Amino acid sequence: MKLLETIPINLYVIGGPILLFIGTISCICNLIIFTRNNLRKNSCSICLIAFNLSSLFLLYFSFLPAILQIGYNIDPGSYNLIYCRIRYYLGFLFACLPSFYLILASIDRTLITSSNVRIRQWSNTHFIYKCLLFLTLFWTLFHIHALLYTNIIQIEPNHFVCYFNPGLYSILVSYYSLIVNGMIPPILLTIFGLLTMRNIHHSRSRISPSLVKNNSNIIHRKNQQLIRMLSTEILICIMINFIHPSVLLYEQITQNKIQDYNHTIINQFLISISTFILHIPYCLSFYTNLIVSKTFRTEVKHFIHKYY
Repeated sequence: MKLLETIPINLYVIGGPILLFIGTISCICNLIIFTRNNLRKNSCSICLIAFNLSSLFLLYFSFLPAILQIGYNIDPGSYNLIYCRIRYYLGFLFACLPSFYLILASIDRTLITSSNVRIRQWSNTHFIYKCLLFLTLFWTLFHIHALLYTNIIQIEPNHFVCYFNPGLYSILVSYYSLIVNGMIPPILLTIFGLLTMRNIHHSRSRISPSLVKNNSNIIHRKNQQLIRMLSTEILICIMINFIHPSVLLYEQITQNKIQDYNHTIINQFLISISTFILHIPYCLSFYTNLIVSKTFRTEVKHFIHKYY
């Protein structure tokens, strides 16, 4: 069991700062590229800008405190109630926003690939800005509960932690996390991803090879590249998003059972590892975009040549 205690500490001490650095570079580079003139007027790019901005906030308002707490035993939330509540509020908020911005981007790609002209007209920057504003306000207000029901709890003599109020609220948070972060995003991303693929397939099947070759009356090349980048984000999100909420749910299911020291260590190990894994998708976007998108690589080259 000693090994299960030391693995998370070493992971956060060594791997935490490395992943945080990689993620910071990824988000900043993505923001630079997607805000360039050639991309920023595209509705999907606007969603990806919001995704990367919220991902950057997630890394510093959620992952950095976890690194300090688990890796370096620095936790102001164990003695400062205001910090405790704000940390959990921002953690809830930015754990949620990136996924729903990604869902909005996938909806936009479904609209732009539709064969119906009226449906395609909904894919515009004006509509996307309204949706982004609504999503941000909704989840900002929705998570106010964390400012009210998170407290400093004494779990043993002289050992205090910042955590949810035990009882009904703690149970609701676990189920909420599983549903809102672990189930809804993968399901919606899969649905709209499949709809987009179907629209693309139907579009190609209706057009003669000569027109396809000339890139006429089909999805613009830039949109195709954005779909490719978005599909990669969706795939990574689907594979990883359910892990941490599932661990929280397991913790709730087993909390009323008699737990010995070994069981407690296993629970802490699972939570620490799943929290680390939870932040990985938000650190890889720039690098996967470089791999899958020629347009993105071209924009990066233009930026480098312009300034260096």
